Amino acid sequence: MCKLAKLLSVLCRSIDQVLWTLTSRMLITLKELIMTSVIYGSYGYTGNLIAEIAAEGDMKVVLSGRDEERLKQQSERLKIPYKTVSLDSTSDLDELLNDAEIVLNCAGPFVHTWRIMADACLRNGCHYLDITGEINVFEALKAMDRQFKEKMV
Repeated sequence: MCKLAKLLSVLCRSIDQVLWTLTSRMLITLKELIMTSVIYGSYGYTGNLIAEIAAEGDMKVVLSGRDEERLKQQSERLKIPYKTVSLDSTSDLDELLNDAEIVLNCAGPFVHTWRIMADACLRNGCHYLDITGEINVFEALKAMDRQFKEKMV
């Protein structure tokens, strides 16, 4: 009976290890499914505050903006990947947003940046958010609502 008890004990530990391994693998798989977020203008005052909060979590985040040096420094400090992209380059924007689910545009003045980024989000099936308080931007985005719904974003 003592041998049977030892065998059951070993078997239970083995089952526990298998379950732990499966659970760990499932968590890794779930993390891989978490959407990728882009913080554009991440090194500005508000963008940096948001990036610092994002760095504390398990989010898949890419920092982005026009200034390579500021992005590189921020990326090294926060341990978040970055991609330098100018709003003037449609192809670079499309490459940035190709795998992203959501963009948070923190690059102002928004009167000059929102439309370019919103259009890029539409092209790439990506959700668009920004931190503006400009009424004309709110109204223009509301006018684009049908287009975003058609893209299911």
